[in-house]
Amino acid sequence: MYFTPKKTIPPVAAAGLALAGCGGDSSEFQQALDRMERLDPLVTAFCMKNMECYPVYYADVDLCRFSLLYYVDAIIQLSDDPAACYDAGRSYFECFTEAACGTAEAACRDEYAALEAACYYAGYYAGEEVQ
Repeated sequence: MYFTPKKTIPPVAAAGLALAGCGGDSSEFQQALDRMERLDPLVTAFCMKNMECYPVYYADVDLCRFSLLYYVDAIIQLSDDPAACYDAGRSYFECFTEAACGTAEAACRDEYAALEAACYYAGYYAGEEVQ
């Protein structure tokens, strides 16, 4: 149940436009775009489920997608093991989107615990500054 808009600017493109002004290595920029493109279907399904279950708090799927793509990508990249964090995030998002409204917290408890463990960033707890 993944949503792919046909007449809107995909968040990956918007992210690209936003990141283009940040400078840096073009290969790093492309890697960030590739990561966000892989994350987009998961994040979109998650946002759509939240819109279905909590319409008062989630009214715009594109706004949700845009903000979550950056956040999720940053967590994955800052984690001590980005591949494990991505896999755990995928499992959690899939569980959440398949759960009935109001049941995700209980239904996805194990996936959430795995997500917290896999996306651990030791530097955060050591007081390192994130640049």
